[in-house]
Amino acid sequence: MGTISTPKLVAVPVAVLEREESFDLPADGHHFDTKTCRRSRGGSRARRELRSTR
Repeated sequence: MGTISTPKLVAVPVAVLEREESFDLPADGHHFDTKTCRRSRGGSRARRELRSTR
């Protein structure tokens, strides 16, 4: 049982670390992407409004 419990204990922290790293990377990427997308969309909308009013 000692040999069976050791691989499980080793596999769990490794999987957790991999998940944390994978979540951190896309989370940061999505945050930056949403900010840039919102800014670009807001800018295009503002420009369209200015053009329509003029």
